[in-house]
Amino acid sequence: MPSGNQSSRNLKPARKKHVRLRNGYVGSLSFFTLLFALYAFGQAIAFNWETGFLPSMWEWSSSPVRYSAQLQAHFIILGLMFRIFRDMATKKGFFSLAPMWVGENLRWLSYLYCLSIVARFVFTLVTPSEKSWFEHLLPISFHVILAGYIYTYCHYLVVFSHNKYEES
Repeated sequence: MPSGNQSSRNLKPARKKHVRLRNGYVGSLSFFTLLFALYAFGQAIAFNWETGFLPSMWEWSSSPVRYSAQLQAHFIILGLMFRIFRDMATKKGFFSLAPMWVGENLRWLSYLYCLSIVARFVFTLVTPSEKSWFEHLLPISFHVILAGYIYTYCHYLVVFSHNKYEES
């Protein structure tokens, strides 16, 4: 029969694996957050100033929504992304301890979101427009980033739901 030290020694590799796994999710979500922040701030710069190194404002958005409303939505989304990152990094808070059903529902939302983005892109390809198909790639690519963020977060929730692998 193994002693107390031997059984705890056997748990250390599994615990380290789950710490690395959790850190991988946190790193991925921080990367998605950085990309979205660059998009939001780049769009704000293009709206306020004419630069030679950024695309024109016309290329940043394919939505009929006013830019002021888009900017507010971007800051709300960034705030939510930072809050999720903080909760996951500290392993405390609403967003790190959500139940598995939240992750399962968000997974389907991310599938639906990504499919709608693909459908939107196909629609822009077949519909005559003043913009070329390439000019639609910038806003669509950042919607794909948001869909990837949602999918990564929901996958984290499914894997770590109910504190299944929580370290002490």
